[in-house]
Amino acid sequence: MKVTNEKTENRQAYLTIEVEPPEIETATEAAYRRLVKKINVPGFRKGKTPRPVFERHFQKHELFHEMLDDLVR
Repeated sequence: MKVTNEKTENRQAYLTIEVEPPEIETATEAAYRRLVKKINVPGFRKGKTPRPVFERHFQKHELFHEMLDDLVR
């Protein structure tokens, strides 16, 4: 992960964060594993829903936001 910090006026900063594709996939998989334990999908036990089925039932932005929270920390 590469982070660039540019200072702007009024004590503000502009961050540019570059993440490599393998890091994104690892974080996405971790986010999926965390979310799948919390969510019920009809026909599957908690934590046992396959990822393609999970993504069809729930919007991808939920997975994306969970992944970003994990990466940006």
